[in-house]
Amino acid sequence: MTLCAAYQQFLKEKISEGVTEQTLKYYKYNLPKFIEWCVDNKIENVEDVYTHLFEDYKLYLIENKNGTKKISLQTYTRAVKTFLLWLNENEFIQNVGKLKLIKAEIANIVPLSDVEVKILLNNFDNSYFGIRNKLMVMFMLDSGLRRGEVVSLESKNIFMHNNTMLVQGKGEKERLVPFGEETKRYINRYSHMRNEYEKRFFQKEDGTPITDNTIKMYFQDLKESTGIIRLHPH
Repeated sequence: MTLCAAYQQFLKEKISEGVTEQTLKYYKYNLPKFIEWCVDNKIENVEDVYTHLFEDYKLYLIENKNGTKKISLQTYTRAVKTFLLWLNENEFIQNVGKLKLIKAEIANIVPLSDVEVKILLNNFDNSYFGIRNKLMVMFMLDSGLRRGEVVSLESKNIFMHNNTMLVQGKGEKERLVPFGEETKRYINRYSHMRNEYEKRFFQKEDGTPITDNTIKMYFQDLKESTGIIRLHPH
């Protein structure tokens, strides 16, 4: 079996397992790069995979991706590790060896100061986008929602009677999250502006759901308008 065919089978299995669209995108971005490198090195079939292949690929990335942070290289190779372990578990290959990820220092995340939070929350007007975007930020600040959780939040899962919401996190795990009275006030304001027939809570101006990219692009603008360069939608 070729590595390309094995990759397609791997994706089908992951889809049948119900992995998120974001996880599929992650595999589809990183694994073809690995397979292309393999083919360039005359490793086209699964039986060509050798014990130290993972180490050689890590070395290639380190030597040829100058300027790329090690945490990013670690992310690239994590997908490859998952794929190689899958090949091993399904007996396509044997003796895959020890698959150690590239070591990377985890940067300390410095929380926003009270002054920065005030600057951030004073950056919005009373337009549709102003109310919507401020509420997204409040969900992140007040309730600790991640970017993907904001995108996937459904209106039916916001419970105004007890100030909680049901969010779907990584691995499609659900958890109940509280929110404060000020956030509740903005939920009410935004609820009167959105398309009530769309199940996703946060929407574009035309009533269709926002995407992950919507938040990414908006936070780039928010960095510039607030001057808080380390601002991230997480």
